[in-house]
Amino acid sequence: MPRHLILIPTEPERRLLAPRLAAIRPADAAVELCGFGIVAAAARTAQLLAALRPEKVILVGIAGRLDDRLAIGTATLFDSVACHGIGVGSGPAFIPAATLGWRQWPGDSDDADSGVGDVRFRKTIYPEAGAEEMEGFAVALACRRFRIPCTIVRGISNTAGDRDKAHWRISESVEATAALDTDIVVEATVHSDNAPDTQTTIDTAIDAAVNAEQVGMENDLQAIVVDKGYRSTKVVALAADLGVRAYIPERASPNNRRWTHKARAKQRAVYNARRPTQSERCRQVSRLRSELTERSFAYVCDMGRDEPRCAVS
Repeated sequence: MPRHLILIPTEPERRLLAPRLAAIRPADAAVELCGFGIVAAAARTAQLLAALRPEKVILVGIAGRLDDRLAIGTATLFDSVACHGIGVGSGPAFIPAATLGWRQWPGDSDDADSGVGDVRFRKTIYPEAGAEEMEGFAVALACRRFRIPCTIVRGISNTAGDRDKAHWRISESVEATAALDTDIVVEATVHSDNAPDTQTTIDTAIDAAVNAEQVGMENDLQAIVVDKGYRSTKVVALAADLGVRAYIPERASPNNRRWTHKARAKQRAVYNARRPTQSERCRQVSRLRSELTERSFAYVCDMGRDEPRCAVS
């Protein structure tokens, strides 16, 4: 049975996604259509879960943004989803079923349903919602019934309510979805503010290597990429012991290093680590590090909070 089940709503999305996913997903990951819309997705997902019993489900596809902070042509991972249109009344008089005490399933939270109407009305009911899509709630509910973790990754192809497909960026958003879905974070530890950077780098690198081995990743740890504040003899020596590249710029110093009473292996590791920092590859991975980590920190500081993580089906 596959460890992962990747669900794609429509055949056009699968045609765009399948080649990329087939090339880089584990061999035991199944890629299946779940169907378009909440009813088809619920029925098909339940059928696949019963037959395959995967360890995790990943729903990928496109969505329309409700929040301008989500850039068109990019992808976002959503950690919550609401169902739009289950309740009584219509327009401003609509009352969600959860408000009346009628939940989709006993024990479900109140964010399981919403109202009908235009985009502005949906945004009024769900001010934290970032995008609208069609299948997320159905897939998530089926996964909950089977006690299987579910992840929703959506490419932002258009602004919700804009039905002119000339404005949509489907191919670009699908490509972003595939890239986001197939990047794997194997270690993300939050350290205390008084822990030295050089030590936390060592701890994180070791944990990442162990975790990658435990999940059976074909490509293990290949490089350590940090800024010069994290550089120390211990860090570059660890990289040498692990057999990985160390892309760590070195602070300028007016004095030469003294290696008296220090192991030759550490000296050799420090000198060997200097060459990669002058390469084009070092500049490339350093830019990638800034894009994947530091840019998100800057975004939170600028906006006061992270991007919206709720979708509406």
